[in-house]
Amino acid sequence: MKNQQLKKKGVHVGKHESAYEALKKSVPHWIHHTVEDPSYVGGIKYLPECDCSECGYTSSTEHDVCPHCGAKMHQLS
Repeated sequence: MKNQQLKKKGVHVGKHESAYEALKKSVPHWIHHTVEDPSYVGGIKYLPECDCSECGYTSSTEHDVCPHCGAKMHQLS
């Protein structure tokens, strides 16, 4: 099902961008809130709150589908 959604929408990579950057712009995903914390690896602590990349809705946890706009979320790693 995930692959069908990606094929329908298509991902276009610009001249000066990576494939990952293009994918992030075109595929719905959760964007986690972060805070700087030197005690964590890399100095960043990821919080459970996250925003929908499609509509900006803030949720307390990740869901498979955005409860606000209905976008089916994908895991980008």
